[in-house]
Amino acid sequence: MAAVGMCDNEHEHNVLLGDVEHINQLSDNIGALFMQESYSDITLLVDGHRFVAHKVVLAARSEYFRLVSESELFDSSSSVCDVCLTAELMNVQYRLVYFTC
Repeated sequence: MAAVGMCDNEHEHNVLLGDVEHINQLSDNIGALFMQESYSDITLLVDGHRFVAHKVVLAARSEYFRLVSESELFDSSSSVCDVCLTAELMNVQYRLVYFTC
């Protein structure tokens, strides 16, 4: 098992925990949250479509969504946010946030 810590070797940045590559597992775990209402804390409204999401994932993965969730477009009392994108573009962006490394 590799030690977890800071290192200069690029290979060691992909720290292995047993036989599981941590980065791939993390990516899979985040992807599993896609379109799941479990633990979701924001609903994005786009052209009449609802996209449930997780603010921490959105903020960590997208500067745009971080800014939107902090703007006046976000109603913190209802956790709903109107997003100024087409539903098609939102679907692409949403998938990028949850499924790309």
